[in-house]
Amino acid sequence: MDWEIENASPDKLGQMYLALSWIECFADRVKSQIKQKVQDGMEIPGFKRVITTKRSIKDLPAAFTVSGLSSEDFLDCCSVSVSKLQKKLGRDTVDSTLGNLITTAEVVQLRRVGE
Repeated sequence: MDWEIENASPDKLGQMYLALSWIECFADRVKSQIKQKVQDGMEIPGFKRVITTKRSIKDLPAAFTVSGLSSEDFLDCCSVSVSKLQKKLGRDTVDSTLGNLITTAEVVQLRRVGE
């Protein structure tokens, strides 16, 4: 297999991408099953179970009030989910009223034709 992708043909790149996507999916499934076994109490040499938490504020107005920050400083710490706003207000409303306030970053992905 040609591992030097600089000189690989588009067909070869497609084959490699497909194979690597399958390997990535397989690896994610296996890792998930292993994590479940560790969660169920299995010990795996060289690895330890680490629990991380994701914290968020459930009452923004109350948090602002008790924070003592200026509104500018508080809002600098916050972000808003555009997709959640679109669910509440509708895409057209969000685009027409907030469109100039939304920043966009492109994420490049490849999908197989026909999927």
